[in-house]
Amino acid sequence: MHPLYSRNAAASMVWAALLLAPLLTAPAFCSEPIPPRARDLGIPFAGTAGPLNAITDVAAVEVGHATLTRGEGPLVAETWDGFLNDIYGQHVHEEDVFHALDSATGGPVPEGNVGGGTGMRTFEFSGGIGTASRSVDTPFGRFTLGVLVQSNFGMRAELRMAGVPLGAEITDLLPQTGAVEKPGGNSIVAIIATDTPLIPTQLRRLARRATLALGRVGSNGHGGSGDIFLAFSTANRMTAYWGKEINHLSMLPDMDPLFEATVQATEEAIINALVAGKTMTGVDGNTVHALPHERVRQILRKYNRLESAP
Repeated sequence: MHPLYSRNAAASMVWAALLLAPLLTAPAFCSEPIPPRARDLGIPFAGTAGPLNAITDVAAVEVGHATLTRGEGPLVAETWDGFLNDIYGQHVHEEDVFHALDSATGGPVPEGNVGGGTGMRTFEFSGGIGTASRSVDTPFGRFTLGVLVQSNFGMRAELRMAGVPLGAEITDLLPQTGAVEKPGGNSIVAIIATDTPLIPTQLRRLARRATLALGRVGSNGHGGSGDIFLAFSTANRMTAYWGKEINHLSMLPDMDPLFEATVQATEEAIINALVAGKTMTGVDGNTVHALPHERVRQILRKYNRLESAP
């Protein structure tokens, strides 16, 4: 059991990348060992991942974390985490946001119940932060695409993993309500980063492909789901205003390989968030449970979908 505390504050600025690219912030501070990831359990995925299998595989992209715990309850984030959190307490302050920005680094990205992901649920299991990446080969060279999600959506019966109806197989371990019944909320934030040269209209098309990954894991797109998908490119650096030379804008003509990479990496990032999630107890004694790793392996084996762990 991993208790949460009511004034736990985290600056949930995962979408700041569009304003500060190449700086991406998905706040949280985690000193605990890095939990296993989806591939460690033998869950199969299509596509070639980057060295870290994280959004930080895109050169110059950094992720910053700033989780502050004060009092009794979980954290505040853009996605609705009111089942566990004192969500209307307005506990995130300016200094928390700047700490996340100032602490941003490259390298491995903590996942699960960290920062803005601490109070999140995914398919009624513990959810939160997840990331993944893909190497993309094109006639014009190899590029990298990475995704970071703050995952907080889905009902248990919908959950599919590697095509397996996992939610229908695991019908227990549902969220437990404590002293006060609270309505559910559904939403996800996904940030897509790439070093591929793209123009704004292409990035808009890329962001829309993230919804296909939600379908792959079983989501039907609930009416109360406030989903946000944003994409940015670190290419096409230009001199603003009165530069001393003419700017030249380039763009990849065929986006199909990037569309495929976006769907693949977003799907894996969501599953990574699920795998990393811990059992969490928050405000009013409300509890969400961790995904049971060994049961997942047994179910995938039953459907002949389990790969040998690396």
